[in-house]
Amino acid sequence: MGYPAFVLPQDPMTEEEIDADPVLSKLPKGSRRRKDLIAGNPGESWWHELPKELKVPLVEHMKNYVRPKYDGTLESFDGPCIWLDQETRLCKHHLHRPNVCRDFETGCGECLQWREVYSGQIKE
Repeated sequence: MGYPAFVLPQDPMTEEEIDADPVLSKLPKGSRRRKDLIAGNPGESWWHELPKELKVPLVEHMKNYVRPKYDGTLESFDGPCIWLDQETRLCKHHLHRPNVCRDFETGCGECLQWREVYSGQIKE
């Protein structure tokens, strides 16, 4: 996830569309994330609450980001998150993380799969 994973402007979703999605369907009814998806807010609420000193470098990173050439494998999909602290292996800005990081449960199957794929790029 080398690219910042904040959701920027989006179309509204219905409860039915959310419930049909394997990841989003796990969101509790009435949760902040569900409300954002249903309202079709101009970006997720966490982005709007992100302090300017964190937003500026992310916007700069987005301008210069070049997605790796995808060859159908997870290894070529993207790189480790730009907020991953390589020394501590923790998020540098956990309180301000995007929805995708809130939707992934630490240690879940998808989380472990991504860790496996990027293990060579992450310092032990």
